[in-house]
Formats: sequence, C-alpha cells, structure tokens
Amino acid sequence: MSISFKYLEEDGKRLADYGWTIPGDLTPLEVHNLANANDRAEVDLFFEQHYAHDINLFKMCNSIYSAEIYSNWRKLIDECIFCFRSEKYLVAIPSLISIIDGALAQIGGTSGIRIKGLCLEQAQKQTGGSVKYYFWLSVYNFISNLFSKSDFNDPKPQFLNRNWILHGRSVAEWEKTDCLRLMQTLDTLVTATKSRGIRSYLEKWKEDSKLIER
Repeated sequence: MSISFKYLEEDGKRLADYGWTIPGDLTPLEVHNLANANDRAEVDLFFEQHYAHDINLFKMCNSIYSAEIYSNWRKLIDECIFCFRSEKYLVAIPSLISIIDGALAQIGGTSGIRIKGLCLEQAQKQTGGSVKYYFWLSVYNFISNLFSKSDFNDPKPQFLNRNWILHGRSVAEWEKTDCLRLMQTLDTLVTATKSRGIRSYLEKWKEDSKLIER
C-alpha cells in the first residue's frame, strides 16, 4: 500500500460515518475536503448538488445499470432509476438495499456469506498499492453501518439499517438523499470490482495526494 494514500483510509471512514462511500468521480482532494466537513448536513448537501447535475447523475446510473455484477437485477435497477427520477424514493430504498445485499453475496460465492467480512476480505486482497483497496474499504465502512445489528425493541437507528427496512420495522420516511447514498454505494462497488480502467484513478489520486500532504 502506498504510504501517500494512508490518509484515505481515515477519510473513507469519516465519509461512511456521514452516510456515504467514496465515489469514483471525485478527486482525492475533494474526498479529503468532504471527509473533513463540519457535519453530515454539509456532506449531504454537497452530494445533493453534485447529482443535481444531469451529467453526474447519468454517469452514476449508467455505471450501475451496465455493470455486469448487477446483471441479475438489471430490470429492478431500471425501475429504481425510474422511481428516483419520479421522486418515488420510498419504493426504491428497499430494492436498492436488496441489490447491494444480493450482489455482495454473489461476489462471495455463497448464500451464507457474511457481507461485512466479505468487503474487508476483498480490500485485504488488493496488492501493490491498488486504488481498489480504498474503494473496497469504503464499501466495508458503509456496509458496517447499513448492516449493523439493532434490536427491534430499541429506538430506531439514526442511520439507514438493512434489517429495520427490509423487515418492515422502519417508518417509511426516507428521502432523496437516502436514495442517493445507496445508488452511490452501488457505483462505488462497480469501481471496486473493475478489472480495467482503474489506472486513471490511480494516476489522479497520486497527483492529489501530493497536494493534500503539503
């Protein structure tokens, strides 16, 4: 692992605490600045404005829809995108979570895979300073929150929680930003599993890491 990228581990953890993964279309400097934002509302606002630009939203949606790892859910993804554009966020949220769940289980190659452990295992498999390490670690940090254990008798979790949502325990009051969180996670997972086209990320990240460490 490149020493110059070590700060990205902490940045990814902070972003996950704000409810986001590291997106592949931001520079490391932008990621670093976001991770050091004042609060979650500031980060949420950034991504809302980022995806308010049609080109950014199109790139993310196209990346998810065309990804081979989601081929089993392509029709569902198409309907999720339709719901998002139609502002039917409540319908899309459970479906997006099920796609994340299913895709990670498929990558693990077994229906009994422990999802969080899989993400960490995939991160640790990356060698030679691979930038994919940071994307996998980012997914791991986000999934750790999304899949965290929470007793149904306890107060509702502050963060999106897979069990509460898919088991019908959570009041359906999710918003556009929550939908974007999950869609971005799917897109980050695409970047983490890419076999080609990752070199451009690495070169850009090397350039930005020098700026951050000055």
